[in-house]
Amino acid sequence: MAKHGKKYRAAAALVQQDTTYTVQQAVELAKKTAIARFDSTIEVHMRLGVDPRQADQQVRDVVVLPHGLGKTRRINVFTSDAEGARIAKEGGAETVTSTDEDLKKIQDGWTDWEVSIATPEMMGRVGRLGKILGPRNLMPNPKSGTVVPASDLARAVREAKAGRVEFRLDKTSNLHVPIGKASFSAEQLAENLQALLDAVKKARPAAAKGTYVKKIVVASTMGPGITLKIEEGEFVAIMGPSGSGKSTLMQILGLLDRPSAGSFMLLGRDVSELSDDEGAILRSKTIGFIFQMFNLLARTTCVDNVALPMIYS
Repeated sequence: MAKHGKKYRAAAALVQQDTTYTVQQAVELAKKTAIARFDSTIEVHMRLGVDPRQADQQVRDVVVLPHGLGKTRRINVFTSDAEGARIAKEGGAETVTSTDEDLKKIQDGWTDWEVSIATPEMMGRVGRLGKILGPRNLMPNPKSGTVVPASDLARAVREAKAGRVEFRLDKTSNLHVPIGKASFSAEQLAENLQALLDAVKKARPAAAKGTYVKKIVVASTMGPGITLKIEEGEFVAIMGPSGSGKSTLMQILGLLDRPSAGSFMLLGRDVSELSDDEGAILRSKTIGFIFQMFNLLARTTCVDNVALPMIYS
């Protein structure tokens, strides 16, 4: 069974799982439980009471965090206007893309920046780069305030560098937003968090009914305090940086490992302490796996490889 180190266990002991914390208490606790050797990112995860499948219940907006994110962001401005290019460079943009040669460079794979800003007349040409920019979240979008007139480029660049963060509802009705670094003071993190909460409340869709914000979790990268509930029929993606515990969590969910603390409820039953044989029986009847690798047995035929799980079940 996978075991957490002393630092993690000590940090987890500071978190009362059934306690609701204030903004100030939450950020102070997130700082205390930041156990990574690097300057951890403090993240906010919010569960909203909206249906992401409905066009009139989408939640997407931007917020300028008062104290930024604690990192320098490289800005690339798309503009064909010479005056706009001058304004962008003076405003602090690292690069300006304006010519066909510049666009060809991106088509060949160059994406060495974090935020894209464009002027409206350039969007027709930028749109052809969608397959490259879209998956990297680098496509300018009027809804996120990254498509602006040339005269407004300086302001857009300053805000992007100062801590302008876009938040967008994912397919599981959640928002995931960084609010700073563990090295920030608790007051700085609290002000950033409050700014985010105000922006999310302001972005509430008119079609949203009932409780809008169902749950808020504040945590540091690789820090403790995750409470996860998956409803029947719900699709959930587990994401995070290398070393954050994704594989360990999947091992627990697949009944291949046991949690070192807490419980794992499956079909209304606590399966945390099942024996290996009991876990194997339950796993064969209730859980399906799609592996990254084929995991085929070389000594058997393709038909036998397919038939083997059915024999065991």
